[in-house]
Parts: sequence; C-alpha cells; structure tokens
Amino acid sequence: MQTIVARWNTRLQRGVLTALVLGALVMPGLSSSEAAAAPPADPSSAANTLTGHVRRPGGAPASRAGLAARDDAGHALTTVDASGAYTLALGSGVWQVSVLAPPLSTSSPDWVYTGGPQAVTFNGNPDPTSPNQQLNFTVVTATATISGNVLAPGGGSNFNAPNRVWVRAANDEGQGNTVQVDLTDGSFAVHVLPGNTHLRLVLENPAWSAPDTLAGSEWFIDDGQGLGVGALQLLERQALITGSVLDQDGIGVSGIPVRAWRRDSSETAVTVSDGGGAYSMAVISGTWEIRAVPPLTSTYVTAQSPQRVILPTDTAHATQVLRVALAAATVNGTIVDGNAVALTSVHGRAYALYADHGRWFQLGPTVPIVNGLFTLHLAAPVTITYRIGAYFPQDVGYTALARVLVTLFGGQSVSITLPAAANNSTISGHFNDQAGDPQLGLPGDVRAASNSGGVAFDRLNPVDGSYALGVASTDEAGSGGSFWWLRGYVDPVSNYVVEHPKVQKVFLPFNNGAGSTATVDFTVAHLDAVIAGKVTDAQGIPVAGARVSVRETNVSSGAGFDGWDLTNAQGNYRVRVPAGSYLARASYRNLLAPLPAPVSVASGETAHAALQFWAKDAVISGQVTYNSSAHTALVRAYSDSGAHVETLAGPLGHYVLGVNAGEAWHVQAVSEEPTLSGTVTVTTFLQSPRAAVTPTVGVNTLDLALQPSATLPDSIAFDFDAAVDQVFTLSNGAQVLIPAGAMAPAGQVTLIVDPKAELADDGGAQPVSFGYELLAFDASHQPITHFNADVTLAVPFTADQLTALGVTPDELVPSYWDQATASWKPVPEVTVETQPNGDGTVFIAVDHFTDFALLATPSLYQVLLPVLMR
Repeated sequence: MQTIVARWNTRLQRGVLTALVLGALVMPGLSSSEAAAAPPADPSSAANTLTGHVRRPGGAPASRAGLAARDDAGHALTTVDASGAYTLALGSGVWQVSVLAPPLSTSSPDWVYTGGPQAVTFNGNPDPTSPNQQLNFTVVTATATISGNVLAPGGGSNFNAPNRVWVRAANDEGQGNTVQVDLTDGSFAVHVLPGNTHLRLVLENPAWSAPDTLAGSEWFIDDGQGLGVGALQLLERQALITGSVLDQDGIGVSGIPVRAWRRDSSETAVTVSDGGGAYSMAVISGTWEIRAVPPLTSTYVTAQSPQRVILPTDTAHATQVLRVALAAATVNGTIVDGNAVALTSVHGRAYALYADHGRWFQLGPTVPIVNGLFTLHLAAPVTITYRIGAYFPQDVGYTALARVLVTLFGGQSVSITLPAAANNSTISGHFNDQAGDPQLGLPGDVRAASNSGGVAFDRLNPVDGSYALGVASTDEAGSGGSFWWLRGYVDPVSNYVVEHPKVQKVFLPFNNGAGSTATVDFTVAHLDAVIAGKVTDAQGIPVAGARVSVRETNVSSGAGFDGWDLTNAQGNYRVRVPAGSYLARASYRNLLAPLPAPVSVASGETAHAALQFWAKDAVISGQVTYNSSAHTALVRAYSDSGAHVETLAGPLGHYVLGVNAGEAWHVQAVSEEPTLSGTVTVTTFLQSPRAAVTPTVGVNTLDLALQPSATLPDSIAFDFDAAVDQVFTLSNGAQVLIPAGAMAPAGQVTLIVDPKAELADDGGAQPVSFGYELLAFDASHQPITHFNADVTLAVPFTADQLTALGVTPDELVPSYWDQATASWKPVPEVTVETQPNGDGTVFIAVDHFTDFALLATPSLYQVLLPVLMR
C-alpha cells in the first residue's frame, strides 16, 4: 500500500538563515528563448572548445538540457542535441559550467540535475596546450509524478497571459522541476525525485495569490508513484496597503519601488510610487513587512528599516508612510596596501553601513571597485556616521582588513582609504587514499577561513588530486602571522568521503610581509559499507518518509561521517558509509524518536539497525508568559534519549506537548516582541530558561516565563544586478556573499532577509540564537531555488553564546531543516574562524536557499547539531 503524507507547517518551524524559494524557471534572469539558444559571452574571441554530454546513469540523453558557462566577464549558453552532446565556444579564463532545465512548457522534464557546477580552465585564447577540453554531466531520472489542477479566483479557468501559472515541485535541497499549468483547465503534472516534496506556485497576475497553506505543505512520494494533490484554489488579493514615499522634507517622491513580504514567506508584493509619491498594493491578510527600496541608479536611499503592517482580515486596509532621503554626500574611496600604496589592479564591491539603535545596517546595494577606486553616494539625513567596507572576490589576490568610520555633513564630499592585505602565502596539498597516494578523479574542494577575516576556496584537481590556496598572512592579531582553518570536502556521489580530521588548522608566519607556505593533506575513505534497516511507529507499522541519520561515534561533532536516507513506503532505509562504528537515529515530525541504535560495520559488509518510535503516554502543559502576561511562543523540547517535539502557544499562552513518561525532558519557549522606539520598531528575541522535567503518566504542569535575550535585526530587502559580485551585511554582522552570476547570469535579483526567532530543537541539538529567512527572486519575480555557483553565508557567534550551551566551536556542525521530517540534515561545506577571545564566524557554502540553523549539541549521543548551510 502506498503511503501519502501532507504537512501543513507554521512559520514557527523555520531554521536559521532560512529561505523559502520556489525555483529558477529555466535559468534565473533569462527568458525561455534566451536559454534555448544564447550565444557565448563574446563569440568573436572564443577560440577554445568545450564539449561533453548530459546523460542519465544508463547513458540515455537528458532531453532538452541546457548548459551555462560563467566567468567574471559574462556567460555562455547552449543546449544539448538529441544524443545529449553539447559544444561551447569559450575564451580564456576559469569557467564554471552547470546544467540548466529546459525552457518552461506544460510538459515537465523527466530528469533533475542534482550536482553543482564543474570548473574548466583555458590558459589563453586559444589555450596553447589544451584548446579542446571535455566535461560530462550526469542527471537523475525523476521517477515519481505529482499532478493536480489550479483553480482561478471566482471559478475561472483561463490561464493564458496575463494569467499564467507555474507549479514548482522540489525537495528541501531545492531539487525538482517546474511546469506551466494547462492554459484552458489549469491541470498540471510534474516529474519529481522520490522523497518529501513541496509545491510552490508562481503567478503572473499580481491580483492573485496562492493558497496561504501551500507554503507549508509537504507530500511523501515513493519511487515510481503517481500522486494527485487535488485542486489548488487561488485567492483574490483584497486587502490593501497604501501610503506615500516621502523625503526628509515630507515631500512625495515618485518612481521609488516599494516591496512588501509576508512574515510567513507565503507572499510578496511590489509596486512603484506615483507622481505624488503615493503607492498602493493589493495583498492578502497577515503580518507584512514593507520598505521603500530605491535602486542603485536612484538619487535617493532608504531612510528607515522595514515597517510592520498587520492586516487581520481579507478585506483590511492599512496605511504606512515610507521614508527615503536624498543621497547628496559623496565618499570617494581608494584601496591601499599596508604601506598606503594604492592598489590599482583590485576590483570588488564597496558598501556602507549606518548605525540605528546600536546596530549597523547596510544602506543599500554595493558599488563597484574599479582599479582600486569606488564612489558611494550617502545621505546625511539618515545618519552622519557611516562605516565603509569592501569585499574582494577570491581571485583578486587581496583580503579586506577593516571598515573605516566616516562622518558626513550635508552634501559634503570626503576621500578615504581602505586597507587590504596581499595574498602573500600559499597552502597546498593533496587528497590521498588510505595508502597515502593521491586519489584521482574526485569532485571536491577545500574552503579556508583565517583569524584575520580572510576566506579562500579551491576546487580539487581531478587529474592529480591536488589543490592550492593563495592566502594572506598578516600580523593584525599581534601573533606574528595568521591562523587558517581548512575544511576538505568530497562529493559523496563519488563514493568517497574525507576522513577525520576534516578540518585542519595551520599557522602561517607573517615574515615581515613575505608570508610563508604550508602543506596540508587530507585522507579520503571509500563508502564501501552499508547500514540498513526498517523504521516503524509505536504500533509496529512502517513509517514512510522518515529521515534516518547515521553518525560516526568516538569523534568530535564536526569530524565524523554523517549520512542520511529517507525511508520508502515499506519503511526501509539504506545508507552507504565507510567502515566504522555509528549511531543510527530516526526523525519524523512530532513522533517520539527511537533510542539511537549503535551499529558497527566492516568494509564491504551490510549491518542492520531497526528503529521504532516511542508511544506518547504523558503530557507536559502550562502557560507561557512575558512580563507576567500571556504570550504567543514556540515551545520546544528534547529528551535525554534524543527525541524532540514542539508546539505553539497561542494568544492565551497555553501549550500542550505529548511526550513519554519516565524520561528527562528539557523544555523551552522562544518568541519575539516588537516595541516602538520613537519612530523605529525594535524587536526583542525572547526565550525562557530551559526547564528539566521527568513527567509521569498523565498531565504534568510546567509554566515558562520568557525573558529578553537579544535584539533581532530588522528585515532587509535589496535589489541588485545579478551579473556582479554582491555582499550584504546584516545588523548583527552576518553577511551574504553572492558571486557574479550565481543567482542569474544577468538582470535584477531581489534578496529579502527576515529574522526568525522560532527554531525547533532536534534531539539534543540546541539553537545558538535566532535565525533568518532568505528569499530570492529574479527579474520576472520568479523565486530562485538552485544557484549557478555557491553563495557564502558568514554568520558570527560569540564566546558567551557557546559558554551558555557548554560547547566549543568544534561542536558546531552545519545542518539544514527538513520540514517534512522536522529534523536537521548535516551540511558538508563549512569553515569556522575563531578569535583569541572565543568569538568567531561560521562560513557556509550553499547552492540553494532552504531552512538552516546555527545549533550546538553537548548531547551524550552526539546528536546532529547545526550551524549553518548548503
């Protein structure tokens, strides 16, 4: 019998640095026709040839697949022929090549590309040694199908332009397909990968809205299964937000884009102020954030953080004034080295931060650094004090060292210098097999971070198993050099994994500026063993769609092997691992997790571990209060055996948790509280102390009192050019670093970042603090899910946060939230930079936006514990 599961989540079950993004339709920023037959970035000078094929594991072609090659100068596109072969003409440089879905139609592709981009280098144009190279790609057959039909508001069925609708079906890794609904009846069928799948709608008609429950829905679909989801009824946007965009003198400003996003991420809206500065947008009910977002070409900048608007009913009307300011002040900057000599070869991006209630916000999009020079237009009415910073791509050869404080008055023009350190050192090495010989042909990379704020990255050379990083050694910390942390990663599709230690630390002496060299090798192990078994509920019935994780024991949290699988319709799972000792654990929504099962497996063998969920025979209930008054909250709890549950406390503050008796549970409430400070809304992150309770059978009472913990950063919204590098800084110092072309090869991209207080536990995994939700949209307002190149998230942590949890930076392990199973999945590519005082930053490479978290676990069972993302 086939098992079908649908999940209706709340916004209180989001993770750190999360994102609800639906999927790049074709290639972000390109129309279907452009993606089908776009010429190389510069065909007149492309003297090298890249060939290859895109096929399924059995050799069948991936029909209509596209190829995109990207470098700093632009991009080149092509499509495969009937056999799956392709040819690309490319110029000199390092190109990142990836597979694109076919142009959109009412017919879904029956394959999905789940890999990342591959690199190819041409040393010259033409390359004197290798003007002809080859890259082959393998896709996965989408063996399951989801079907249904979309219903227009009022019962209509015309889905021609301007009423077109697209359906995106994808898993929590962002892997899936998009299809256009039938133009006459709204029906659709989309091919997907087996597992937990969610649906999102993209609507051309701005007056329509998707069902507000759809954003949290999840379905489990098995290999070869056809699943009907029924009718999806669209809503008419009848609620209204109106107001004016005013300058510092209270005069209306025309032509300013206004963006709004619902706090649960189910909807966004955009409009432009009219000739008198007035704006109006139709939306659905809910809690919204709204902000004026002048583009980089505008003479205005936003003069306030996003404003919160609450629309309690479907026909509610709210009015909100939005402020902008004339950017009359100018900052002319120069990048210099340690001897104050201008660096005329440097390129990158510069940005401005401004203070508001003790927090530093990025004023707007970054501006280009060209030949070491940049110009920023700022607004004294916003603040007279700014911090100016810079970001350099990794191929520049320099690392930005500091942000410079600038004070402005009116229309003043000032000149500043920003210091940078040259990459004076090299870290290189090989990925070796267990015999000590280089392992060839592996897809992998090395990421590094230093205690002076530098980051570096290099892909593994499959020809000889080597890598090389150009890095900076400075004396900024007064230790005579720099510490660098390196993390090695191998794509598990290769059937190999990096052995302990995955993260290695190396010191590079400054040597009076001459730098130094270091060799750091990694060892890889073959995934030649299997852990398998069956997962059942408390009554012995197989559980489909549960996540089974296996974690290597007797190693530190970040060093062991992590693997996972989803159970099929019969409750069976199978995880490939290297030989060793492991703990197997199962998670599925609010079911009580089984005791972790220890299992050891030898090379070439299969070991079995059966996992059965516990029955709930006790209740923990009580009141959540803040300042002695009832308060809404997410109440989360984990047990000493690794089970976890969560629930919502509504406006009356009452909550009920179903648990098992006789075991210690650790219960905590988290929430947020907005307050008006002058004209600014400041939101406080609230959490109660964790309370330990060992319940007996029946009802057990536990009240929870929320306390202020931190100030939540405000939401941000930025529009930027997808073709250039970008860096966005949040008010707590976290950054989102986006390479040129990562989200789209060209055109405008919108990034929205919204703080989230409510993060669920996962067994012993404890959130370090609050998190964020990230959304990205292309120029056609279509959400972006899978990136053309990795985006880096840099998230700071403090020594006090880790001390409060009783953990060290080594016990931070990256994971992302799987909504369907209510559990965290491990993230492979992360580096951690620490300072002498114990503070630090986590750098995570991500190829899609989904739910992520910075968590830590001192658990006896070394439960999966997250820090941030891929």
